[in-house]
Amino acid sequence: MSATLAEKLAVDLRQGGADTPLYELLSDREFQVLRMIASGKTVKDIAEDLSLSVKTVSTYRGRILEKTGMKTNAELIRYALEISASRLVVLSQLQTGHSLHVGYPLAMRRFI
Repeated sequence: MSATLAEKLAVDLRQGGADTPLYELLSDREFQVLRMIASGKTVKDIAEDLSLSVKTVSTYRGRILEKTGMKTNAELIRYALEISASRLVVLSQLQTGHSLHVGYPLAMRRFI
């Protein structure tokens, strides 16, 4: 089995859970690149900041798009903004002492 096919099968299996947020499908590095894209950085800027080649960052971007089912940076930015808005709600609830669904903070682990 080729590496590409194996990765596609793994992505398909992970996407099976409707409750799984899209960002949970991303590796830590892919998530880091997503956040940098969302902050307005270009692929070249990201490559320089992470000491990677532009081609490597482009590969990460392509994997992010594939795993999330999005097609453009604009869609990625909108998604990241939605995640950030959710984070603010979670943080607000935590600060005011409201209880959250047990699994919710775990799903937001990269944001809290």
